[in-house]
Amino acid sequence: MRVQVYRNLHKSIGKYAVYSLRDKKTRRVVDHQSFLLLQDCKFHVSPTGRKRVLRERRKNVHAWIEGSMNLVGVDACVAYEAFISNGSVVTLEGVLYNPYKYDQFQRALGGPAPEGCSVIFTPHGVSIINNKG
Repeated sequence: MRVQVYRNLHKSIGKYAVYSLRDKKTRRVVDHQSFLLLQDCKFHVSPTGRKRVLRERRKNVHAWIEGSMNLVGVDACVAYEAFISNGSVVTLEGVLYNPYKYDQFQRALGGPAPEGCSVIFTPHGVSIINNKG
């Protein structure tokens, strides 16, 4: 199932993030999760929505990460840990988006976020999974 995932600013667990999962076809929210693993991701920013944020200085849903839903909940973290324990060399690189600074999602180390990667969502943030073996 292809979903569009964005950080929900109205739901949180204390100071930790909760993400809304929206069905790509119907664009209806189907779930809320704090842990999620997506594959074959694309990063979307609506230019019109971003302009509205800049004009009104008020956030709205105009940016999301689309991907194939692999695992949700704690299963996503268990699968990630199992992947690492199999001897694979895996690194995580943070992904961020700030409509006041960027017009697209950015890697934490610089440059635009890559298409087609796997992404893990946790209460602490969003990261690209780099598999090197």
